[in-house]
Amino acid sequence: AELEAVCAAFEFTPEKLLPTILTDTLQIKGNGDIISCDGLFYSDEDIVYTRSLSAILHEYVHYIYDQLAAENSYESWHTEALAYYFSRETYFEMWLHSSGESAEDEFALLTGKELTDADVFMEIMDTFIYVLREEYKPKFWISQSTTTSEVLSIASYIVQNYGEEGFIQLMLYPQKARLLTGKTLEEIEEDWSDYILYEKEYPEEIKMIG
Repeated sequence: AELEAVCAAFEFTPEKLLPTILTDTLQIKGNGDIISCDGLFYSDEDIVYTRSLSAILHEYVHYIYDQLAAENSYESWHTEALAYYFSRETYFEMWLHSSGESAEDEFALLTGKELTDADVFMEIMDTFIYVLREEYKPKFWISQSTTTSEVLSIASYIVQNYGEEGFIQLMLYPQKARLLTGKTLEEIEEDWSDYILYEKEYPEEIKMIG
């Protein structure tokens, strides 16, 4: 049902089944190091490798992006933002599990809000970035990094301001950003940066950090 909903959001009809291989030894090479990860989509093979069933939706969004994105417009944070956003329920559940009974209190402390669902949960990413703001002076740009906090934060920001359909279109066709929004994607990134660092209201305890 989740895969069907994602395909509907992208107006994507798969032409074939996407092979998915479960493996306990999923590793990739990065900068000379071996990195362990939960899932990978290999575009050359059109195969998903995963150690966790919960990672399948995330990897499937990568597959959809690979099929639909405009030629020569690939950006790693575009595909990651889409994949994390559409599998946000998974990361919400993982955080709830890791935080245990203190989840609601911890969330209220970090955001000043009540923890209700995955969409509200994404606000905690803004707080993580704000707390580390000293590392991002005077601006920070998502294209320099693809951490979970950053891609979930900017995905949420774009959806709130331009809608889910607008978010999808911006990630798939960034060259059409001005036509879609009246701004370039770089200007939208700057708006997001200003919002996170200077405009958004955080609990007083958070403001005192850093």
